[in-house]
Amino acid sequence: MAFFKKKTILLFSFLLFVVSFVFSQNYFRFEADYSIKEKSTVDDPMLNMGRLYFDLHNRSIVYDITFPEHEIIVMNDTAIYKIRNNQVTEVITAPNFIDFSIFSLILNGQLSYFGLKNTIYKLTNVEKDNGMVITTWEPPEKFKDIKGKMLLSQIDKKLNGLISFDNEDNIISKQFFKDYQVINGLEIPTTITQFLYTGMDEKIKLTTYKNIKINNMQNEEYYNYSIPDY
Repeated sequence: MAFFKKKTILLFSFLLFVVSFVFSQNYFRFEADYSIKEKSTVDDPMLNMGRLYFDLHNRSIVYDITFPEHEIIVMNDTAIYKIRNNQVTEVITAPNFIDFSIFSLILNGQLSYFGLKNTIYKLTNVEKDNGMVITTWEPPEKFKDIKGKMLLSQIDKKLNGLISFDNEDNIISKQFFKDYQVINGLEIPTTITQFLYTGMDEKIKLTTYKNIKINNMQNEEYYNYSIPDY
């Protein structure tokens, strides 16, 4: 009897290990074909296509652009690098946005609230409307002269929309997340439409993702892209 009890305990421990392993899966890479279409009231329409690679550990996003012309763009915590023919053609200083890129939010399981739970923003209101949950997020009082509130909507616990305001309560951006696919257990929006408002100008940006891979262990030359000396 003791033998069978021991076997049962060992089997139960093994099952607990398996369940723990499955639910603690480490997502750290995102790869996809992408297209970005932009239309503005003041500029000509633009189309950008290629494949992107994001590595959470390296904290870098690499765009291998194939249209309108071949170019590599690397984004990290400090700068954006434009590279052509293996030469750096432009370096743009940029603030740290990696943690709030959609790829990082997806891999970290924080997309449903757009990562706002881990920011200075505080949840101040919750409403329900025809199956949609709408939450209001506001910055602390001491930041309200430079930052505005955000309205976030969810359907079936998935991020549906995000509206950003400036400190004078003017809408500066609307984003809508659609066409979700479940890939390796992750719910991923494959169509994102963004409306940007600057003065009298309205810009519409449509981004789509296809052929998505999670934790791909190939294409190391992109995931660990080496920026040329400049």
